[in-house]
Amino acid sequence: MTRHGPATERLEFGFMLYPYPDPLLWPQLGDLAATVDDLGYFAVFFPEHVLPPTGAEAHLANRDWPDSLTLAAFMAARTRRLRFVPGVSVLPYHPPVQYAKQLATLDHVSGGRVILGVGAGWYEEEFDRLGIPFSERSAITDEYLAAMVELWTAERPTFAGRHIAFEDVSFEPKPLQRPHIPLLIGGSGKAPARRVATYGSGWYPMTGTTAERKAAFAAMRDAARRAGRDPDELWLVGNCYMSIEPAQERAGSHVAARRPRERPAAASVPELVAQVDEQVGAGANLIIVRTAWDALSDLTAALRRFAEDVMPRFR
Repeated sequence: MTRHGPATERLEFGFMLYPYPDPLLWPQLGDLAATVDDLGYFAVFFPEHVLPPTGAEAHLANRDWPDSLTLAAFMAARTRRLRFVPGVSVLPYHPPVQYAKQLATLDHVSGGRVILGVGAGWYEEEFDRLGIPFSERSAITDEYLAAMVELWTAERPTFAGRHIAFEDVSFEPKPLQRPHIPLLIGGSGKAPARRVATYGSGWYPMTGTTAERKAAFAAMRDAARRAGRDPDELWLVGNCYMSIEPAQERAGSHVAARRPRERPAAASVPELVAQVDEQVGAGANLIIVRTAWDALSDLTAALRRFAEDVMPRFR
């Protein structure tokens, strides 16, 4: 295995809780959280939909979409180290004052283990059902993000925007993490790059070949450096697929035309090591483990296998 410098020196592994189990079995989710915490996983990612159209289950590979922050609080009670990433959270879906309050509270409840994944969203039909203008989603995201950071960091928060404004307000508690909850910016293009340079603690790209991501990661590090920030502090996200099922393929169809979909049916340990090594070589330092599963026991077994057979190769 090749060592690649800074990314390998700060390499962590997370996993995506997706698709959500049907039905949602809360005690088993608590057991899963405790197990992966003991196995040394860094973070769990929670994808989000709030009000999708009727019949969207086949496209999204899910019927149940629990509230990410409530689920994270439940799992936090069973863990000591695991971080919780609502990600990617579609920021225009959430009133920013209330969302900032919920996240700050969760940060305290979890002992400072929240990382917020932020995206502008892609599902126009869901925006329509929530009464949010799809064409304005990027501007809304920028404004909400700036407003939330103001609430989290300013002693006397004041904000005047087109979509949200406040003054003469008290906002407590501030997040436990300072200066604020880390922000993992999702998506690709100029707007996400700008958000990373301004606020972000990391980047979660949605598209691109390995070569394209390598160039994009390097550009992101350069942008952080130009903004006076330490590029080695950025989390740069890659993926490792143990296996993938057709439902998960369909759920990624909104970016499939721009993203290679060559994924293993069931990867061997050498193949998994090669996948991680390829991602690290591109500059990633936070790897999301993805796998197909029917029962939570299957997911637990797959994550245990990866933790025992693959993760030690990179420690």
